[in-house]
Amino acid sequence: MKFKKIIVPKFIHEDAFGKNVFSDVEILFNPEEREITPETFNQVEDEFFLADDQIDQLASDSVRRYLNHYLPSIVKGEYVLSGKEIDAIITFCKVNRSEFSDLIGLDRASVTRIIKGEQSLKKDVLLLIIERLKDEVESPGISRVVLDKIRNRRDVSEIENLNLDVFSIAEYLIRFFERRMDNLTHLKLQKLLYYAQGIAYGRYNIRLFNEPFLAWQHGPVIRTVYDKYKIVQGNPISEDKDVDISSVVNNDAVISILKETISLYGIYSAWTLRNKTHNESPWSETEQSEEIADEKIINYFRNAFV
Repeated sequence: MKFKKIIVPKFIHEDAFGKNVFSDVEILFNPEEREITPETFNQVEDEFFLADDQIDQLASDSVRRYLNHYLPSIVKGEYVLSGKEIDAIITFCKVNRSEFSDLIGLDRASVTRIIKGEQSLKKDVLLLIIERLKDEVESPGISRVVLDKIRNRRDVSEIENLNLDVFSIAEYLIRFFERRMDNLTHLKLQKLLYYAQGIAYGRYNIRLFNEPFLAWQHGPVIRTVYDKYKIVQGNPISEDKDVDISSVVNNDAVISILKETISLYGIYSAWTLRNKTHNESPWSETEQSEEIADEKIINYFRNAFV
């Protein structure tokens, strides 16, 4: 039996992300049973099927439309995912609930309670879920790659020290926010570096850089970064084209860490992040101006992502 392919001008696709009308969709049918043309195609009455790659494309396009419609409201906290939507995201990422819980830093029981509506969904977790969904749309299969990295890191007792240049990481963040036409001040940069290191410790068992954080008045600060950018005071930092960021952009794990950092913490103001660090034990349990011990940061963020 030889199936025939045609492109139909209109196709209705409905899933948990919504009902959408798409154009130029390829269908397959058996011409021996009934001839179908683009002009006569009737989605309800005709016998046809879709190839796997076409099904995947429709699913991805449906998610893209969903994100375009709801993302602004999600970021503002005006829209919360339903249990049905979370289940659909899990399916789209091609993982099970246990694996998905690792991807978003929760235990499986919490994920189940959230889906059932028995536990509230915190905004930082919500944003991470959306980040995972966006990544899967942009790079199909990336969820499983990230999952393997997270689980492999957990099995390693010693932290992997990447010993990256902290200014390369800072420059990556500066350029990201500048491209987004968003203001990245020195204070906010310091806090994003802190949370990036925390995420690296807590979820990936990685140390990004070796520069220590000091418990200053306005939260954790890297002294060398302060010395370089203090001149800008409260103004936005401009990119420095002389800084090489290839060691950052060429490392998939580092990019995953920084994307998580931006997704979870980049939405907040510098002062909000400053206050947040004041409510966390690594800073609050360290004497003013003293170095925050790595062990405190590691233990805090490992527990934060359980």
